[in-house]
Amino acid sequence: MIPVVNSEQMMIVERRSIESQKITITALMEAAGLKIAEAVRDLTNGLDNPNVALVCGKGNNGGDALVAARHLTATGISNKVFLISKKEAMKGDALANLEILLKTQPETVEFVTKPEEMALDSFDIVVDAILGTGSSGALREPAKSVVKQFANLSAKVLAVDMPTGVSSDNGSVGEDYVKADATITMGLPKMGQRFSPGRELCGEVRVAHIGFPASAMEDDAINSFIPEVADIRKLIPDLPKDSYKHKRGKVLAVGGSRGMTGAIVLSSRAALSMGSGLVITAVPASLNPIFEIKLTEEMTLPLKDDSKGYFTAESSAQLLDFYEWADVMLIGPGMGGNPKTAEFIIRIAEATRIPMVIDADALAAFHDRTSLLAHLGTAAVLTPHWAEFANLFDCDIEMIKKDPVSIARETAIKYGINIVLKGAPTVTADPDGNVYINSTGNPGLATAGSGDVLTGMIGSLMSQGISPKDAAYAGSYLHGLAGDIASNKMGERAMKASDLISHFPEMYESLK
Repeated sequence: MIPVVNSEQMMIVERRSIESQKITITALMEAAGLKIAEAVRDLTNGLDNPNVALVCGKGNNGGDALVAARHLTATGISNKVFLISKKEAMKGDALANLEILLKTQPETVEFVTKPEEMALDSFDIVVDAILGTGSSGALREPAKSVVKQFANLSAKVLAVDMPTGVSSDNGSVGEDYVKADATITMGLPKMGQRFSPGRELCGEVRVAHIGFPASAMEDDAINSFIPEVADIRKLIPDLPKDSYKHKRGKVLAVGGSRGMTGAIVLSSRAALSMGSGLVITAVPASLNPIFEIKLTEEMTLPLKDDSKGYFTAESSAQLLDFYEWADVMLIGPGMGGNPKTAEFIIRIAEATRIPMVIDADALAAFHDRTSLLAHLGTAAVLTPHWAEFANLFDCDIEMIKKDPVSIARETAIKYGINIVLKGAPTVTADPDGNVYINSTGNPGLATAGSGDVLTGMIGSLMSQGISPKDAAYAGSYLHGLAGDIASNKMGERAMKASDLISHFPEMYESLK
């Protein structure tokens, strides 16, 4: 897992690195400057006699770039430093590195008094080292005027840690901000690099390892992570040689209503194709002939519906007599919003004693009964998208958009459940307060039925013995991975949900 930090957590890592006496600010700044210079050189590949501008603030972010200027000069790359601070306002190692430049290459340093005269477009590469992770809220002068000069540059822009004007905590922006072609960030990825609009404004992100001790980055306060393929691979169990279908996982999929038979079919197919040995799909009895045609390897369990085409409270007794057959139940896809169906869902949730994946229409049934979620506890995985989450927990979508990590984490802890908050990217939170930010997937996944496939995938992994919290983030990762494989073959625009299932074999193969 790759830890992801906000600005406060990064400051803790830096402070602990220094307090451990294993590293100094001077050494960190020197290493950071060297990494910036390397990133600049990578951007100049193919350019004859490249010319580089480094726009520096007064803090350590600017100090890193001052070191980079020295290294660029040493390797023969022409550069000019634009310092948007008076020398008197600088201190510590940033000031020390400015003094070195003023002694060794004074002609390359310019103190900016009129930002409009910097002529940044005359350079091939422009380095933004104004604020870094210290950027939050509306910009103040002189940074505000300087940032305006970055607009519409033909030059490539490299940001140091974060583009100025972009929050490292959540990726939000104010009125003025820098759009970078690439960002080099020190030590660990920043939260604001993973969420829009920051994700787009950072461009390609490179994490530079500059010598922070591992002990400084291993802290209980750092509880947000990006799962990697190795983390997913070790969760997937090998099939025993003596496997048979009842040992490979049994899934009970509950869903469907008149006009919405496709959703639970996708979930059921996904569950079986992910490796479960048996899938039984509980459906309204009057619609069973349709499901008998649609489902081949999966079986059906018709529940009495008095020919209404949706589940009612009376349907629950039949299901509760049967459900213990399964290792996991997934419920919700295509169930519709009938109040009688909501009562059916609540009766099932109150009585069931097996792990559950709750999705789609089933989520709305808990709107006035959120206390029941605590009853389901750590064995439950909820998979809402933003609108479903906002409806369930009575919060504003804009709040979710601003900080999905905190929203998901706080809710998972409050109710003791696992939450897969679907979005770009999807965020998974467990009851211990850990958050997993998904790194796979593409816009082609924004299509009808995609979430139903994810529900089936998570349920299948749970049926195969993976814990609900691990199945939640692993299912999200594999869902995006299948989408990426499908996109590479079909293009994002042409993808549909069933295409994800057809690419499960290649998805699993890519894990080896």
